Amino acid sequence: MMLVFVKRSYITSTSRSNKTIDIKIKWLPPLTPGIKLNINGSYNQNSIFNGIGGVFRDNCGNWIAGFYKRGKGVDDTHMELQAFLQGLEVTIAHELTVAEVETDATEVIKQIQHPSPLFSNIVNDCRYALRKLGNPQIRHNFREGNTVAHMLASEGQRRATSDEVMFLMEPPPWSKDYLYNDSFGGYTTRKSSMLYCNNLAKLSNLSILNSSLAEDEEELLNIPHPPASLEATTMSQLIEVEGGNNPFVTI
Repeated sequence: MMLVFVKRSYITSTSRSNKTIDIKIKWLPPLTPGIKLNINGSYNQNSIFNGIGGVFRDNCGNWIAGFYKRGKGVDDTHMELQAFLQGLEVTIAHELTVAEVETDATEVIKQIQHPSPLFSNIVNDCRYALRKLGNPQIRHNFREGNTVAHMLASEGQRRATSDEVMFLMEPPPWSKDYLYNDSFGGYTTRKSSMLYCNNLAKLSNLSILNSSLAEDEEELLNIPHPPASLEATTMSQLIEVEGGNNPFVTI
């Protein structure tokens, strides 16, 4: 598995790390030729059933396929991991060439790196599937850049009548405006602290790495314009976030 991170010195000044910047959040195509898979898990502790969903898109943002499914989970992380695994299994079953898998849950990436005993079985299944697929890259994005997958997961929770995977060759009517917006680079803006952005940049968040930052902000981040400056690490060299304060939650 490839996790991309920036091998540079990160913010050490408290005053700098507390500075906020504007991040342009959007869906971005994979950096290498192939398909991007976005996944999401929907969890409601007051509901018997929850849902998972995912969408496969090409380099231009065109819909290739999607899926949703009803499921049960103990918490948000469990549902997100189920969505991750189901997306990989759908990829294998339909022989798709996925270059990147993107999630808005940083906890998924944390569990893939260092699984807790509670999730060790499902994480092992995820790792096995990733190896079968040639270790596609895993990325984080914000919820706003993962809208279609998020809504598919909600479909799984609300509409699925069985535990079977609903595989969609055509996009649902409600998704077409979102797909169009994503494919043409539509974005939303969020203010985030420099430290927060650095932590998420280490999880290969392209919305952060590709944001049009002011010159002084780019200097503070110490992140050259991607992708030429990015360096990759393999599974045996997975990163530890420097200095702590890493927000391993759904963003």
